[in-house]
Amino acid sequence: MNCLDLRTGQLIWQRNFVKENDAKPMDWGNAGSPLLLGEMVIINAGGKKNRSLVAYHAETGDFLWGGGTHRARYSSPSLHSIAGIDQILIFNAGAVNSHDPANGHVLWSMPWKGQTECVAQPLPLSETRVFVSSGY
Repeated sequence: MNCLDLRTGQLIWQRNFVKENDAKPMDWGNAGSPLLLGEMVIINAGGKKNRSLVAYHAETGDFLWGGGTHRARYSSPSLHSIAGIDQILIFNAGAVNSHDPANGHVLWSMPWKGQTECVAQPLPLSETRVFVSSGY
């Protein structure tokens, strides 16, 4: 992951988020988009030991927090308000997860036995329902 100066294209900071978070590269490469939230860049790294979803400081690239233990899949973190609580939703191998945007802690996790080698993006339908679909 590279942070570049918008005017000059020069490198500001760089992170190898797969290696740094003890993650395993996905079969087709990492394809999720980062989520820019305030001064954080949030990535679906897929690492173990609370490094599944990670946040870096947008200006410096410093590690801020990590949460969850599921391996990454082809999904981008997205911010939603569900039941009045701001949360980051992500589709991972074996589960759909919700993370607290302040610290990355897992708020809830729903096992997902559907196809995991595809692209899936959790989509809130209401204050109490999240739609997820996957197939190859």
